[in-house]
Amino acid sequence: MSSTMNLWTESKFLDGIIKLASELKSPTTEKISKTLQLEHRDVACFCEELRDKGYLALLPISTKGGYRGQEYIVTVTNKGLNFLLTEGGFKRQFFNRALDQSWKLVKIFAAVANSIAILVLSYLSYDFQKQKDERELKLKEQELTIKRQDADAARLKDSTERILLNKQRQMDSIQNVHKELLKKLKKSTDDLQKSPFA
Repeated sequence: MSSTMNLWTESKFLDGIIKLASELKSPTTEKISKTLQLEHRDVACFCEELRDKGYLALLPISTKGGYRGQEYIVTVTNKGLNFLLTEGGFKRQFFNRALDQSWKLVKIFAAVANSIAILVLSYLSYDFQKQKDERELKLKEQELTIKRQDADAARLKDSTERILLNKQRQMDSIQNVHKELLKKLKKSTDDLQKSPFA
């Protein structure tokens, strides 16, 4: 078989061999090779593979040159006809394998997408929690600053009230001293006026 033949092409040739073996009069590997335009040794190989699976019966005719392979009369078995006509043959198997591979890829992609989604959600959740914690910390810092400012304001108010109270006491004291001095001055003035020397 050609080493460059892909699975799809091989599936078509295998199905073609079974089909031609059921349709041609006295089908041989030589006739099938000419009809499919495929090297005789590849057809002989494919036929032997199909025989091993139970899809063909082969009757050796003659041995061609060693490089061409064995020449056979090819007969399709009931199993081969059923496989081709009912089960869809190798092309159907190829499609089923391709579909299975596609589903595997879809499942892998879905699993990867799911993992990425979980990672993204975890990161977003972590980031959201981090931002929330930072906001709460800032809020607590602001509350502490406000409490400190309130305490400073209360101390300033107390200090101001004490200063004002001291000023008031000083003023009262000065006024009392002033009144006393005025009284004494008046008394002295009165005494001077009453004095015989005045």
